[in-house]
Amino acid sequence: MCWKGKLLDLKAERKQLATSLRPAKPTKQSNDAKNIAARIWELDTVLATGSPAKVRQALSRIVSHIRLDFTPGKVTKRGQSFDLEKATIELYSKELAHRWESSSSKLPLNREP
Repeated sequence: MCWKGKLLDLKAERKQLATSLRPAKPTKQSNDAKNIAARIWELDTVLATGSPAKVRQALSRIVSHIRLDFTPGKVTKRGQSFDLEKATIELYSKELAHRWESSSSKLPLNREP
């Protein structure tokens, strides 16, 4: 089979997989204190013991963006240094958080045994 045929087969397979991976209908979840505490406990466990990739994935669902503001510091032989003036972490809004919560009852992580 020529490379063009393989490419067409792979594109067709990708399209088929994309349609089969559509998100399921969101389910209603209660945001009671026990549910929230359990999710925070799970996040704490992932942050403490998870691989860097799992930590990054967990935080990407919560943190919208991080802004670091620096001010010029001392000039040394090695060049200009900068001092951290302010760090801002912005979390996703309630609407986005609700979409994430309704798509999964747990953090989107696969724990290793």
